[in-house]
Amino acid sequence: MELLGFIDGGAGLVGQIGGGIGAILIIVGGLNAFFGYKIFKILITVISFIIGMAVGVVLFGAMAGSIGFGIILGLAFGVGCAVLAVKFYFFAVFLYCGLWGGVLGFLLSDGNYAVALILFVIVGFVGAYLERHVIILSSALGGGAALGIGLGLLLGVSGIGVYIFLIFLAFVAGAIVQYKTNANTVVSTVQNSQADSTPYTPPQPIMPVAKSLFCPHCGQKTQGAATFCPACGGKS
Repeated sequence: MELLGFIDGGAGLVGQIGGGIGAILIIVGGLNAFFGYKIFKILITVISFIIGMAVGVVLFGAMAGSIGFGIILGLAFGVGCAVLAVKFYFFAVFLYCGLWGGVLGFLLSDGNYAVALILFVIVGFVGAYLERHVIILSSALGGGAALGIGLGLLLGVSGIGVYIFLIFLAFVAGAIVQYKTNANTVVSTVQNSQADSTPYTPPQPIMPVAKSLFCPHCGQKTQGAATFCPACGGKS
């Protein structure tokens, strides 16, 4: 009886943990699936800061021989990387997508650095060229996976087919919402870029136009607002 009670208590604890993890996955996955494109600039800035700080700490710490000095320079290097990610957004997208391509190439080729480098460049250029589609679809897929798994854990469903259905449903819904909500953003961006490329033409000064008048006495044509007619001398 004590053993059964212990097992029941353990199962209840696992269920509570699974429900808590499911709730976290639902929140994080929902934000990423439905708002991934909008928060990507913030995300890539944070990622650039973390990567830059980690590289800076290791690099400068090894060069200076002091972990404290390395941390200080690493923080500065991370801030610099974050600023570059904001200023040169498409270059940051290239690095972000290329990083995933390089990791994928490294894993698929059993550690071949040449294949990893080739995939890094190819995936980076494709990601930068198709920036909107790549970010929307990747964030909808990743967020949809987290959202579907979270829903499954929270509802206590079983079976891989149910999880696949929930993930697919969340992915499709997230992609549709993101494409609809970011359509105006893309149009305004294109219009702004076209407006920026149009050369500025300063307004031309308005030149006064001389009026043609006729003398009421002799009918001679006069130019401008002459007080006296040049032909007969009469007051015009």
